[in-house]
Amino acid sequence: MEVARNLGFDGMDLDWEFPENPKQMLNLSILFNEWQEAIKAEAKATHCAPLLLTAAVYFSVDFFLSDVKRSYPVQSFNRNLDWINAM
Repeated sequence: MEVARNLGFDGMDLDWEFPENPKQMLNLSILFNEWQEAIKAEAKATHCAPLLLTAAVYFSVDFFLSDVKRSYPVQSFNRNLDWINAM
């Protein structure tokens, strides 16, 4: 966040198009929850507008072309992301 502020960025983007299993999907959800909490705390402490949080993800919620069944944590995306880029 400090780097984003120092360089005048509007936010941060995570590009994780292929989490490999359900555990990584859970970790992605936890990451976005914690990241959004940190963004809110940083904005409050600095009296700046909150940084945007975006993600580049696989084009489908479900990885239907894979042998390992897994789905993106859509509820976490809805709560925590400002924008999603489907790849």
